[in-house]
Amino acid sequence: MGKNRFLRWSAIAVNPRSSGNIPLLLVLSLPLLVQLGLTTGLLSYVNGVMEVPHSLILWHWLVLLALTGLLGILVYYWLFRTLQQLNWDSQQIAGGNFVHLRTSPIRELADLSHAFNQIIEQLQDSLQKQADLRESEKKFTKIFHSNPDSIMLTTRAEGCILEVNDSFCKMTGYSANEVLGKTLDELNLWANTAEQFQIVQTLQNTGVVHNREFEFYTKAGEVRTGLISAEVVNLMGQDCILSMVKDTTELKQAERALRQAEARYHSIFENSVEGIFQSTPDGRYLTVNPALARIYGYDSPEDLITSIENIGKQVYVQPKRRDEFIAYMRMFDVVSDFESQVFRKDGSTIWISENVRSVRDEAGNLLYFEGTVQDITERRQVEEELRQQRVRAERLLLNILPQTIAERLKRGQLTIASRFDQVTVMFADLVDFTKVAARVPATDLVKLLGQIFSEFDNLVEQHRLEKIKTIGDAYMVVGGLPLPTPDSATAIAEMALKMQQSISHIYADNGEPFQLRIGINSGSIVAGVIGTKKFSYDLWGDTVNVASRMESQGLPGRIQVTEATYALLKDQYLLEERGRIFVKGKGEMVTYWLIGKREV
Repeated sequence: MGKNRFLRWSAIAVNPRSSGNIPLLLVLSLPLLVQLGLTTGLLSYVNGVMEVPHSLILWHWLVLLALTGLLGILVYYWLFRTLQQLNWDSQQIAGGNFVHLRTSPIRELADLSHAFNQIIEQLQDSLQKQADLRESEKKFTKIFHSNPDSIMLTTRAEGCILEVNDSFCKMTGYSANEVLGKTLDELNLWANTAEQFQIVQTLQNTGVVHNREFEFYTKAGEVRTGLISAEVVNLMGQDCILSMVKDTTELKQAERALRQAEARYHSIFENSVEGIFQSTPDGRYLTVNPALARIYGYDSPEDLITSIENIGKQVYVQPKRRDEFIAYMRMFDVVSDFESQVFRKDGSTIWISENVRSVRDEAGNLLYFEGTVQDITERRQVEEELRQQRVRAERLLLNILPQTIAERLKRGQLTIASRFDQVTVMFADLVDFTKVAARVPATDLVKLLGQIFSEFDNLVEQHRLEKIKTIGDAYMVVGGLPLPTPDSATAIAEMALKMQQSISHIYADNGEPFQLRIGINSGSIVAGVIGTKKFSYDLWGDTVNVASRMESQGLPGRIQVTEATYALLKDQYLLEERGRIFVKGKGEMVTYWLIGKREV
């Protein structure tokens, strides 16, 4: 029994970690107990078995004592190592490195390690909570100060300001040091005592206020508008009020400006003399103002909108006009001065001018067209009258001047004169018309001359000649200007023959037909415009003078031409030589009678 106990204690001494929860006293007394047990056992064995010399017993005892001492040294070394490890772990903990203490096989040390480990776990949990709290406080502080809305924390009882954020300082103009510890009344922030009473009363009754509008003073004395939301909170056992204020001053100003703009737009829309509309791309009106209804002859805007279901078919007179409008809008998104003829409700037509733009959403999709309409009927009528007057004026001008000369005058050219080397000039005179004029009333006389000269004018147009002027009952025509032509002589000859034919059908008051004396000459002349007001296009030169002499020295019903004209006509026309005649300023000249055109 004693031997088994000894072996068990020895095993524990050699491998102390093989068993746990060993009392410290047992560990310390183990060497003495082992020595005492071995000595007692040895002595009992020796005394009971045989006689042994005392010296031998002493040596055995010494050996046992040495072994026991060695066992004690091992036990104390093992105990020292355990305490040293405990000391090192403790230093790590003291340095902030929270390691778990190793469990010792000694009961007292194991209990101590377990207690330390529990303290470490609690300490780690507490430190983690503190770190989380600091991080939360850091985040809250960042959110608190970076919030764009004004935030203020006050005591509930006194209204003393405990904390404000940067937005509060920016909104009010105060610094944090100027407001902390003071009440709202001391700072005179409330601009309206009635609003203050209602907000405070609501907080006292319900503990919360949500988006209440109020007015407040800034440090500079400016009155601004805000929305306040507040709630009663408990911080460290003290009731406080957490308030958040959104500065809505600019928003309120913008809203007022928007309302004013809407009112102005509504007034303009309703009272504008121009028609205003919004229409869909498929041809329906969305909105129209009273002016547009009046322009189109409808009783009201509602009457117009409900009556017109297809703008292209019901409004525009020209069938494809709406398609042209849509094409313009697709290309340019805007049209200006788009003039069209449109139907009114009663079926009559007017002219309008439209200025329209496209309205699109953020994605670029077409929503509708909007624009204005003007009634330009009177303007179009005036323009048409002016156009007609301009046409009449141009026609009148062309009756006086050749077209090319008239164009030069319209371009502002003041001096117009040109030399033409080859033209043919004709003068025609009504024989004995002076006697007829003395017998015929003035109105009838003018009417008669109008009839005769109108016939001649038609012949001028027909042969592309230029009428220069009429002088009393004389008629002057030229061929080959203002644009040179190689057949001017033949054109004049043709006209002269036809003039003789046409005059034979016109009778004087005495029943006899009129007769013409016609003279023709060819050569060079100078042509130009004279005068600045009652200007005329005239010809100068010897060719003109001789042509006039051919007429005045001719015979009734005959066409007298010079040798120059004869040379140009002889191959195509029948001419008869008259012989030599005396011509004032020229002397004797050989002249010819134009008889007719040669037969091919």
